[in-house]
Amino acid sequence: MNNNLNYPYLLAVHALCVDGQLHKNELQFLQSLAKTIGIEPATEAAAELILAQTDQHLNQDIILQRIVPEQRLLALSLVALATHFDGVLDRTEQRLLEQLRQRWNISNDVFEQIQSQACKEAQRLISELKTTSRNEVSTGAKMLSGLETVLGKTVVDRVVGVLGSESMKERIEDYRIEALLSGPKYDKAISECRDVGLRDIEIADTCLHATVHALKEIESKLDAQIAEIQLQIGDKPAQAAREALRTMREDRAEIIRVINQELQEFQELQIKKRRAMNYYTIAFMGRSKAGKSTLHAVVTGGGWDQIGVGRQNTTRLNRVYEWNNIRIIDTPGIATPGGEELESVAESIIDEADLICFVVTNNNQQTSEFEFLKQLRRKGKPLLMLLNVKEDLSHPVRLKRFLEKPEQAFSEDKDRLGGHIDRIRRDAADHYGTSSFPIIPVQLLAAQIAQQQPEHEHAKTLMKSSRLQHFLDSVRLSLLDEGLLRRSQNLLGSTVTDIERPFHYLNARSEFYIKFSNEISERAKDSVQRLKKAQDDHARQLEQDLRGIFAALQQEVPDFAEDHWDDSESSLNDAWSDAIRYFGMEKKINDAQENSLIAFSNDMKELLDEVNQEINLQRKLSYSSNKLDEQDSSVWFSKTLQWGSGLAGLGIAVVALANWWNPAGWVWGAVAAVGFIASLFESKASKRRKAVAKISSALESQIEKQEKQIVEDALMHFREQCFLGAAEVKEYFRLSSDGLNFVGKTLGNGAEKLQEQSRILNTHFAARIIDFAGHKPSESSAQALRNQINEVRRKVGESINIEVSSKMRVPKNMNIIESVIQEKITLQKAGV
Repeated sequence: MNNNLNYPYLLAVHALCVDGQLHKNELQFLQSLAKTIGIEPATEAAAELILAQTDQHLNQDIILQRIVPEQRLLALSLVALATHFDGVLDRTEQRLLEQLRQRWNISNDVFEQIQSQACKEAQRLISELKTTSRNEVSTGAKMLSGLETVLGKTVVDRVVGVLGSESMKERIEDYRIEALLSGPKYDKAISECRDVGLRDIEIADTCLHATVHALKEIESKLDAQIAEIQLQIGDKPAQAAREALRTMREDRAEIIRVINQELQEFQELQIKKRRAMNYYTIAFMGRSKAGKSTLHAVVTGGGWDQIGVGRQNTTRLNRVYEWNNIRIIDTPGIATPGGEELESVAESIIDEADLICFVVTNNNQQTSEFEFLKQLRRKGKPLLMLLNVKEDLSHPVRLKRFLEKPEQAFSEDKDRLGGHIDRIRRDAADHYGTSSFPIIPVQLLAAQIAQQQPEHEHAKTLMKSSRLQHFLDSVRLSLLDEGLLRRSQNLLGSTVTDIERPFHYLNARSEFYIKFSNEISERAKDSVQRLKKAQDDHARQLEQDLRGIFAALQQEVPDFAEDHWDDSESSLNDAWSDAIRYFGMEKKINDAQENSLIAFSNDMKELLDEVNQEINLQRKLSYSSNKLDEQDSSVWFSKTLQWGSGLAGLGIAVVALANWWNPAGWVWGAVAAVGFIASLFESKASKRRKAVAKISSALESQIEKQEKQIVEDALMHFREQCFLGAAEVKEYFRLSSDGLNFVGKTLGNGAEKLQEQSRILNTHFAARIIDFAGHKPSESSAQALRNQINEVRRKVGESINIEVSSKMRVPKNMNIIESVIQEKITLQKAGV
């Protein structure tokens, strides 16, 4: 470990990368900072590794360990300045700053002061960069633009073709490229895009704020309901209520977890939309080695070698360059084995882009790279496909052939480029949903050679033959002619997707809970009948068991009477008590009662298990029919599996027989009376016979009487216990059904509020579409159109159906607008 490295500076370098983006301004800031504080070559080399995100770079934890206490305020100041330098402080940057504040125990006052100073200094430096980087259009480009405005491009081409030299023709092309993204028309388009962006971002922000409020309201309503139930329960046993409350708390925790995740997504989304608001943003996307970085370097006129990250062959961060008020972003490759992390970085830029330039090649096309287009479709992002025609022009023979007949490289014959284009459209349509997007072939290597080797004898021809101009023309068209609508599509149309995501979640969960509630109510009715039948069955069995016990006891009486016919009263009663104990009368009665209650409890558990399994099966079928994703379904399927799990301990109890079981008291008076009368009149034999008969008769009579009483009491106790258990189950069903219904309705109300925000965004977007089709779009005309739109039904990325007032004049060129937003547009008048 090199202790001489400037670790505060390296921490600032890490801070530049933490949001997944490298902005040109950030790298210029880094260069300026390095010069100001005198960064040594070793530190500069370490910074290069961090910027390139190589496996050998110093990780953040190691750097933090190397920053000594006296360097901490400096390090925090540099990090704060670095995170503010792209003009936006996103969630990951905020998290890093807060982690440093806590780690180094920085006071809130000092922390806020550092933040404020960093923000002001960043704004000052950004303003200076904008001033110094403003390019002045050459006089030749201005004159050509003026001539073409007056005479038209065709006339100028004709004059130059007749009178101009070859060098003049080349200069004319250079002037056109220079003037392509400059001049009054371009400045006006940029200004209008910015104005539309400001208005649309206000609408989007309002809808997002309303969505956030609706989501937070769900949490507060669930908490209020739980608190009310808890208050009603108080200190009461109320086991069923407590079990229902436990389940509701678990559901609340899962719902709030998802809601909090959505709230974080919305916070990040607003930052992304704001970051993209002032620029027309084009993102270059595609698989690794397709040519995205080459395109980025050629278009921006210098690439990344000039600013310090050109040594890394694979782009690992989103690299941002603002060029002529267009924001161009080069992203890491997608569809790369083991490249999930890089693909995630690329995905993070989708929300910011007005247009996706998807780069493919004419060799080694893979279906997996087109699968990424599904995400673009879901987000409603328009697509421009750039086909990089790859051929190794470093070989002299191939270079000569290309220079002599460049048109052959772009031949659309089926055995040449045409076959590739057909295959691209077919594969892309399978995942993007349409093939109605432009495909522009370009020879990027030719353009790269022309730019990197201006002294090359064929540099001008290579640039012209590369057909890069066709791509630039498309960019110009996208901005000048379609920029307004693309801005609205990004800020309004695509934001709908982000609100629809939690809407679909809430709506599906609402339906789940309400249907679950209804199912439990229905099962409760069935359960009452089944438990009543189970109670009757087990009561009959209990009575049969008890009577069997008493019948067995009756069989003991003759032998007992023979053995104890001449016992004294006390001895007789003691002997009978011993006989009862030996017979195990109390245990047998208790066992019979306990067995019946256990059997009823098992039936109750079996019933709940059956209800559980049936509900779970229906839930599983419901998930399949609703086509919920595996992760979503597994979470909520497990919820139903847990339902009713707390009922196993509901109140079923066996009460001891002490209150109505006293075997010694059965026969005391009867046995005594028999012995007294017999002693006066009878001989011993006769006395014995009659005593045995009398004892037997008395015991049998008492046993019958006790049998009747005990059976009645036992059955009454059994039914009481069954009633308590069934009542607990019934109460649990009721409370669970009511709780689930409340949760379902709460989620449903939230879903309705989110749906209203989607409706507002779609209505504003629809008004922009119709207004744009009228050729003279304005805020006032868009407002008037909004008042004439009755309903908008939209599948983002697929179609938009707009029902308008019967009095509205419907534009006739909607097919052109369809090609811009790449969604099927249907305009329908009310009542038609």
